[in-house]
Amino acid sequence: MSESATVSAAEIARMAGVGRSAVSNWRRRHRDFPKPVGGSESAPLFALDAITEWLRTQDKAVELPLAEQVWHALDTSRGNVSLARSVAEVGDDLLRRVAPNNPRSRGGLPSPTSIGLRGLLDKLADSRGASHAFDDLWTRYSDANARRLTPAAPEAAALMAALAAPQDGRLTGSVLDPACGSGTFLLAALRAGARDLLGQEVDPELARVAELRLTFEIVSRSAESSGPSGPSEPSGPSERSEPSDPDRPSEPSGSSEPARPSPPARPSPPSGTPAPPTPSDPFEKAVDGVQISVRADGALRDDAFPELRADAVLCHPSFGERDWGHAELGYDPRWGQFGGLPPRNEPELAWIQHCLARTALGGHVVALMPQAVAARPQGRRIRAELVRKGLLRAVVSMPPGTVMWHSFGADVWVLRRPRESEPPPSHVLFVRVPEPQVRAQLDWPAVQETVLDTWHSFVREPEGYRGLPGRTAAVPLIDLLDEAVDLNPRSRVGAGEATVEDGATLIGRARELAAELDRLATLLPELEVAEGTSGEAVGATVTLEELVRTGALTVVRSKTTNRGLVPFDAQSPGLLPVLVPADIAAGSPPSMAMSPADAGGDETTVLAGDVLVAALGGEIVARVADDADEGSVASAAVQILRADAEHLDPWFLAGYCASRANRTSVRGTASGSNALRLDVRRCVLPVLSPSEQQELGGAFRRLDDFARRTYAATTDADRVRRDLAEGIVAAVLRPKPSTERRSR
Repeated sequence: MSESATVSAAEIARMAGVGRSAVSNWRRRHRDFPKPVGGSESAPLFALDAITEWLRTQDKAVELPLAEQVWHALDTSRGNVSLARSVAEVGDDLLRRVAPNNPRSRGGLPSPTSIGLRGLLDKLADSRGASHAFDDLWTRYSDANARRLTPAAPEAAALMAALAAPQDGRLTGSVLDPACGSGTFLLAALRAGARDLLGQEVDPELARVAELRLTFEIVSRSAESSGPSGPSEPSGPSERSEPSDPDRPSEPSGSSEPARPSPPARPSPPSGTPAPPTPSDPFEKAVDGVQISVRADGALRDDAFPELRADAVLCHPSFGERDWGHAELGYDPRWGQFGGLPPRNEPELAWIQHCLARTALGGHVVALMPQAVAARPQGRRIRAELVRKGLLRAVVSMPPGTVMWHSFGADVWVLRRPRESEPPPSHVLFVRVPEPQVRAQLDWPAVQETVLDTWHSFVREPEGYRGLPGRTAAVPLIDLLDEAVDLNPRSRVGAGEATVEDGATLIGRARELAAELDRLATLLPELEVAEGTSGEAVGATVTLEELVRTGALTVVRSKTTNRGLVPFDAQSPGLLPVLVPADIAAGSPPSMAMSPADAGGDETTVLAGDVLVAALGGEIVARVADDADEGSVASAAVQILRADAEHLDPWFLAGYCASRANRTSVRGTASGSNALRLDVRRCVLPVLSPSEQQELGGAFRRLDDFARRTYAATTDADRVRRDLAEGIVAAVLRPKPSTERRSR
């Protein structure tokens, strides 16, 4: 454990008010930039004191937000306690400040905690409020562990809670999340009106965080509603109501299945440092009339609510979990009603079956699923049973951004346990939410409005629902029960026929394409004929091998293999994006992925500013990695050049490496096969001053930008051409009269 606080590159960028790429450039340009004291090659950590001093000597802004100061003080004072547990202890301490008599308070910070942390925490609580202070710290932890936690976007959780609710969007009964993580879905259910919240999470520290997030939400809401007099005293649990939705005929309340049993009483926890929750130590008390019960168990193996029949179940299970209990759960009664024991490699379907088993008749299950589950051959038996029994009501294909920090999309499955007196459903709704042109600009309000309006329209009239071609479709059950049982919305909504509205959109796209084509010419650098040369390199030259020996350049050869490569669009959480030579040539994002075990270590991870070089079709292709490439892995055929920015301009280096003059560096393998090997150290550069390098590097950069934008425009032009042609065939577009064309 380091004695001083550490910061990541992203935190340094926030301190200085710059982007992450600027920090990467500082590391290359300035020899006195502090060296990493921890972390990894792809995610280095730097001593906070050293970074602060360096920024001040460079006359750069230094402003570490108070929440960041608390975070670093917490990290350095926690000793051997896990960071997640430390965050939970801080939450307990903050909760005691605003609700000392709250039945869910479980202690606070341990006595050895540093005085500095306590003082900073006091300041943060005074300035932000206890609830916001805890949310700041939890967000910081979640961001730092996003790849492990794979959190769903809060907006996605809110949408799923609304899908589980009646048309008024209010949940009034009990809601279960059997894989609740940090409580994002239960929090969405609470905000949608649920009064009885139940969750399970295999990680006891995350279970405690989930309970704290829910409790802070309730306490804050109670304080706001009670005004200056302060929050009201906690009351008893509210009664669980029957699920109410427009997707069933009305009938007397009451379920034919057993309701949730009353929780066993337990003594109040002792004061002092709280122990992590265990199956025998549930969080189960009412707060301001809302019942919360969070258990620290794995729901598939150790079901904490075997008799529960919840009004709604929300779930975001771990994707691709292999060890979910297939061997020991072969005769579990949960599988019998819903298609039998799921295959070992279909854990997500096991979660669906568990959710259905814990749902009351008339209740909904809304689950976030990997897109591959909709069509994998191993799961078609269970998918067919879900369709045949009328349990599956809708599948919504969501765009990238639904699972935070990951570039893959996901599907939302909506299921419902029909009542015995109801006629069986006849159709399943499929919705495809289009991807935004810029992934970071996902319009969540528009997505929520579109999906919910579509869902409510379908629920009102399933058989008469008319879908929007290319976007939505109501498919009869019998059409789904084919050999594949393909539940992929993209397969079911089809390409669609053009509509009048689509025609107007296409004309707009065509105009945007024309404007982009006009802009392309301006991207080319302004060049002139060089005087006094015959076109051959003039002056002194140096090989990359010589630059490596002087320390001005580092060559990193990837240790990855092609064995574990899969298409990037099909990746699951836990796989790393991989750049291959075709990506380098096209200037495109990573097209492949692989597991960390096949990636060969952190040194093969790409950083912004790296020069990526590969052999492709007898030529050398090279480009400079940008922020979007950072964190990707170089494939076995891609080499990484890391230059000392004080002596080598990256774009100058990339431009000359890819030149025809260096083609001799590409040669066949010793076996005489058609495979090509690149000996990048043989590449030759002219010896130029840094200013001359930057001038040439700027030209190479503009040429690269021109090539990438031209490639993208060409791809878009082909799509626009096909769509405009379909619009003409569908008679929603037509050529303008010749006289009107001539007058333009």
